Amino acid sequence: AAKNTYYDQNRKCDYIRDCFSAFVHKNEAVTIGKTTMTHSFHKRNKAQTQCTVSIYSSSLVEPMVESDGEQLGSISVAVPKHCDVSDALEVEFSFSNNLLTVVAYPKGNKKMMKQCK
Repeated sequence: AAKNTYYDQNRKCDYIRDCFSAFVHKNEAVTIGKTTMTHSFHKRNKAQTQCTVSIYSSSLVEPMVESDGEQLGSISVAVPKHCDVSDALEVEFSFSNNLLTVVAYPKGNKKMMKQCK
């Protein structure tokens, strides 16, 4: 993680580049049709209209950065224009037998839920 750390001048703090959050860890059970993972994302700048969420697989128990795994695919998430940089966008991932369904909505406003592709 140290080699991926950088300082963001705008937000005035350190970040880790290519870091990812694990939805499920190795040897952890996923109940098909019942397991939903939710992650929050923020715009990097006011002009941003979409973000890309990359899906990885890793054989490591505690992967930290993208190079710890293999990219399986990616999903584009539309970011509503009215959302500010400080507004969170909730992205839900639902698992079924052979399908990953992804929806997104502004935090606290599920009425604006849209399916991602």
